[in-house]
Amino acid sequence: MILDIIFLAVIIIFIISGAIRGFARAIMNIAAVVASAILSNLLSGVISDWIFNSFVRNDLIANLNNAVTNTEISVNSALGDLPGWVSSVVSFFCNLFNFDEKRLVDCFVGTASTAKLTAVQVTDNFVKPILP
Repeated sequence: MILDIIFLAVIIIFIISGAIRGFARAIMNIAAVVASAILSNLLSGVISDWIFNSFVRNDLIANLNNAVTNTEISVNSALGDLPGWVSSVVSFFCNLFNFDEKRLVDCFVGTASTAKLTAVQVTDNFVKPILP
């Protein structure tokens, strides 16, 4: 409903500007807006994946790797100390992206030799779907 109203308002603005500036010029403006919307929709996923993989992923994996190997507290005790609403938010996002919450906790409980693999799994399966 809201999108229909917004779309109708945009069309009315183009009609009024078309009457002032000329029909052909208004049609070209509408075509440019539609083409730019289509192109931005098609390219947004590709560009966001490129930005994530080029600038964010490696640093995030390194930071998670350091956090997993240098942690001195138990993940289970840390999760138990969190307020209930934080656990429910984590559960919500785990369910939303089909990521098992127990598997997420198990990733952080692993040994230092699996820390890099854990960081990669958390980054690719849990963080990446949220960011782009």
